[in-house]
Amino acid sequence: MYLVGLAVGSTPSRYRRQITAFHEGLAFLAQVALFIVLGLLVFPSQLSRVALSGLALAFLLVLVTRPVAVWVSTAFSGFDSREKLLLGWAGLRGTVPIVLATFALSSEVPHANQIFNAVFFVVVVSVIVQGTTLERVAGRLHLLSPAPPTVEAPTEVGSLSKLELIDFVVAPDHAIAGAAVRELSLPRTAIVAVVGRGDESIPPRGSTVIQPGDRLFVLAPRSKRRDVDYVFARWRRRV
Repeated sequence: MYLVGLAVGSTPSRYRRQITAFHEGLAFLAQVALFIVLGLLVFPSQLSRVALSGLALAFLLVLVTRPVAVWVSTAFSGFDSREKLLLGWAGLRGTVPIVLATFALSSEVPHANQIFNAVFFVVVVSVIVQGTTLERVAGRLHLLSPAPPTVEAPTEVGSLSKLELIDFVVAPDHAIAGAAVRELSLPRTAIVAVVGRGDESIPPRGSTVIQPGDRLFVLAPRSKRRDVDYVFARWRRRV
């Protein structure tokens, strides 16, 4: 099913937005049901029994295990020390460990209830400590970047059209920053329809130079979406 999902997700479709919205709704309902079921299994009065051991385990994971795992797994990558520190701090615990801990409840594992409560306690500590400080830590490490302003498309393409308008935001370290439109190597069937720059909408020429912060609106056939995404991946390469 996972491979089928990958295949369907990478197949161009004029109904992509509707399908995505439908599946996001299903995912939201599934999450609601999951949290209700997990809530029925947790008794707050029992968490005090695992508080000390849970705190020790939580801070061991947050301060030792996760950072060490990140530094080892990214030893030969291009991440610098600040990015590795952020990756180590961003290892939030979520519902997956709690769901896996329910396997202990449904089996004859000794102290199954204590194991489940300990896992739940660790997840709560992780969400409170890491979840509430993640943005602050990223700011201290100077890894925050301002979100691009929301820009409405200067032209609209109907859902029944065979064409699709795709936007791309240019970051300062992208390979196309400083390049001319004629150097973008788009497929022959795709064009840069409009360049959004600040509050302006610029009709591009071949000599128009792409600047960091520009939002490119690429008009292409829906059947060529995969080719355009491949070009976008090359545009995102750091220089």
